[in-house]
Amino acid sequence: MNTPATDKQDRLSLSSVNGVALDLVEGDDVALLLVRGGSAESFTKTVAGLDMADANKIFLNGERLEHARLGHSISYLSSSLPMMGWRSVKANVGFPLELLSVPRDQRHEKVEYLLSHLGVNAKAWTFPATLTETEKAICCLARAFIADPMIVTFDNPFVKIADDTAETLATMMRCLWLESAAKFMFFSTTRPTEAVIASKRILICRGASVNRSDEPQLRVIGEVEHEGFDAFYERDDRRNIAAEILATDRAASVMQEIRTIIAKTEE
Repeated sequence: MNTPATDKQDRLSLSSVNGVALDLVEGDDVALLLVRGGSAESFTKTVAGLDMADANKIFLNGERLEHARLGHSISYLSSSLPMMGWRSVKANVGFPLELLSVPRDQRHEKVEYLLSHLGVNAKAWTFPATLTETEKAICCLARAFIADPMIVTFDNPFVKIADDTAETLATMMRCLWLESAAKFMFFSTTRPTEAVIASKRILICRGASVNRSDEPQLRVIGEVEHEGFDAFYERDDRRNIAAEILATDRAASVMQEIRTIIAKTEE
C-alpha cells in the first residue's frame, strides 16, 4: 500500500507539461477533471512516454524522466481500453510481466490471483471479443497494475460506461492503487463523481491538451483537495463502496466545491 511521504521518497516534477505544472512525492495521486469538452490525452501520453513533445519537462528525482525511465515501468490506459484480440484475457493481463521476463509460472500465478481478486477469473481463458465493456475495463485495470509500475496514467478510461458502473470501476481502480507498489497516479475523467472517488487531489481543467500550436493546452481553472475515502477499502465487503462514498457529507462538500469553481469560471 502507498505510504506517507518522507524526504527519502521519490519525487516527480512536471514543469508545465501540456499546460500543467506539478510537484509530487511518492504516494501522490492526481485526478484531472475535464470540463467543457476538455481532453487530457496528450498530457497522459506525455507522462507515459508515448508523446515526447514536452517529455523534457518531466523530472524524477531531479533527472529527466526519459533518462530515468530505463529503470522504471510506466503504465498507460486510454479510453479505447485496448486489448490484443488474438491473445487470451490471461495473456493480455500478464503481458507487462512477459515484457519484464517474469518466469511463466510466477506470471500465471500473479495473473490468476488478480483476476480472481477482481471477480473475472472465469474469463481468463476466453478472448477479449467475448468480454462486456465492463469486464474489458476490469481486465485493462488488472493489466495496468500487474507489474507494479512506478507511474500509472489513465486517460478517461470509463467514458463509454454508464455512470454508476464507472463509479464502481473507479473504486476498483483506487483499491488496486492502494494495494500496489505504484508511486504516482494520474487519472483524467469528465465525471466529477469519478474524480472524487479516484483521487484526493483534483485539478479542474479546460482545453484540448494537444501539442499543436493552433490548439489550446490544458488550463487548470481550480483545484480541490480532500482527505479521501481510503478507510472504505479496509473492509471485507466492498460491494457498495462507490454509493457509500458519494452519500457521505464529505463527498457532497467536495462536489459543491467543484461546482462552485466551474460556475465562477462561467460567469
